[in-house]
Amino acid sequence: MTATSNETGPATVPQLTLLPPALAAELGALHPDQRAAALHHGNITVLAGPGAGKTRTLVARIGYLLATTTSRHRGVAALTYTETAAHETTVRLRRLGLRPDRRLSSTTVHAFCLHHVLRPYGRLIRDPLPEDLAIPDSSTCRQLWDTAAYNSGLDVNPQNRTTLERLRRLMAAQEPIADYPREYPRTVHRYEQLLRDNNALDFEAMTIRALNLLRQSRTAREQLVARFPHFVIDEYQDLGPVLHALVTTLLDAGAHITAVGDPDQVLYAYQGASPHYLQQLSARPDFQRQRLTVNYRSGSALVAAGRAVLGEDRGYHAAPDRDDLGTVTILHADGDLDAHAARTVEVLQDRLAAGIPAEDIAVLYRSQGPLLDALTTAIQTTGIPFDKEKQRRRPSGPLADLIAACAARRLTGPLPGPAADATSPPPQGPRHRPRPNPPRTCQSLAPPTPTGRPHRPRRHPPHPVTTPGSPPGRSPPRDTSPPRQHLPHRTLEHPESP
Repeated sequence: MTATSNETGPATVPQLTLLPPALAAELGALHPDQRAAALHHGNITVLAGPGAGKTRTLVARIGYLLATTTSRHRGVAALTYTETAAHETTVRLRRLGLRPDRRLSSTTVHAFCLHHVLRPYGRLIRDPLPEDLAIPDSSTCRQLWDTAAYNSGLDVNPQNRTTLERLRRLMAAQEPIADYPREYPRTVHRYEQLLRDNNALDFEAMTIRALNLLRQSRTAREQLVARFPHFVIDEYQDLGPVLHALVTTLLDAGAHITAVGDPDQVLYAYQGASPHYLQQLSARPDFQRQRLTVNYRSGSALVAAGRAVLGEDRGYHAAPDRDDLGTVTILHADGDLDAHAARTVEVLQDRLAAGIPAEDIAVLYRSQGPLLDALTTAIQTTGIPFDKEKQRRRPSGPLADLIAACAARRLTGPLPGPAADATSPPPQGPRHRPRPNPPRTCQSLAPPTPTGRPHRPRRHPPHPVTTPGSPPGRSPPRDTSPPRQHLPHRTLEHPESP
């Protein structure tokens, strides 16, 4: 498909006249590079720099795939790391005139593995999920890791736990592990067995067991790809070895892959994420690589500053119709950490006095420690209201998610596109009926590791089943795509850091 356009005006694309009008208008309004990514036939990696309109391009791509996939029984799996991003995709598609219903699974990678792989296909390899499935919380997982380490002759400490979690991913992806002492693989196997003994499935196990299932069952691979011939994966640079192996397994089974990401913005390196996987995918001969280099968020001065930080030119440039260049001001602070914190407070007061809203100001620091303590103390002394990282934790649940979404929309403004039809009736059907017998959640599966030898964890947790409004435990991530019903859940955005 060909298109003619310039960077400032909409394009004329003959085939777009067959699409829903709002989707056709959106595709025509895209930058030529964005449009090329959205309309590509086949596998593609979209390397999107900062402020390059990645989400807009991704949503247009999903909309185009849905509109051009003729069978009503086949659709698109749009996978990301956060429920917020998954919901945003669905909202934007509706504004583009698309109501894909069960043809779209817009959800987190963990929810997809649980609801679309493990539940329907587990029996194909005689490994079904238990009826009383438990999703342990982070505290319980730490206890299980400590028990597994103790039983395997490994020191019980947080540093070892971080190494074990990284090793677990490498083992599942069948990557080399020869550099690890034998106690480490033994501990991983023991941890996996403790999960099974307790009918438990942590978030990492959702992807690991889904990968094993698809590798073992050709039927599962074929049926999954028949249901979802297109997979669109966001933030691919943060995929670790397990998820990358899962994608390549689907690719070999005939799925079409769209991978979107930025190799310079890896957030989860401590969990094994690496830009290498996105770059490896881009280098495959069966993939088209499309770069998005126009930064619509920042002026040219900020883009130049980013280029200096990277140390090389990625070809990024500000939008040509942007008037403001942005301002980079370098201030020096002599003295100790307290002097640096005091200088920061002076800058904050100047910005607030100039009328800049407090929610538009961010103070960044290299790492937690003495500098953060000095900054916190200095800001608190002046009475400036602020939120510190991980200081405020909102409650989980649908109502909290709704309030958070409303607050975010109030700060960021409306989404692009025509207003949603407020008169349309609410969706009906089996996806909105409650799911019977939801998996239990558990607060503790293993006792704290004492100085002596720990007791073997009991098969069932000592705590009663929690309800959707109760704070202990964590339930499975919500699946936003039918025909699987929603489960009582605690919002999952990404596995917590060690």
